[in-house]
Amino acid sequence: MKKFLSIAVFALSGLAFQAQAQHKHTEESKATPSAVKGQVYGENIEEKNIVKGKDFQQRLNGENPVRMQVKGTVTGVCKARGCWATVDIGDGKEVFVKMKDYGFFLPMDAKGKQVLLSGDAFVETHSIDELREKAKSQKKSDEEINKINKPEEELRFTAHGITVLN
Repeated sequence: MKKFLSIAVFALSGLAFQAQAQHKHTEESKATPSAVKGQVYGENIEEKNIVKGKDFQQRLNGENPVRMQVKGTVTGVCKARGCWATVDIGDGKEVFVKMKDYGFFLPMDAKGKQVLLSGDAFVETHSIDELREKAKSQKKSDEEINKINKPEEELRFTAHGITVLN
């Protein structure tokens, strides 16, 4: 009986390993392709009425969110799976981008690429408490944390579509 149980446990562990390896292979085959010129993620975009960096916040005019298109250079991408990015939209403005309903992801090699974004723009205000908590989690000094004395606005964007331009 012991011999039978040993064989059964061995066989089941082999099947589990095989299933795990197959799952990993399937996940790898679903990986987001490289960011190459002309590649579209999410919805196709017909380029029109591009908003420039300095006009981004002004275009919102107190409304949240506002549908618009912007161009910019990707400055950062989520290293886990490409579920967010930061994009320099010019004039010293950077926008934090998330993908609509996590329906698509941006390849991690998109950093440095110029992109066209289409989606919903908005401003998110972070309270002093939020900013201090974030600073604590980043292990900043008490002196740095105590210097945080006013809320900050962050330019945000929910992308419905992204096209790689170069």
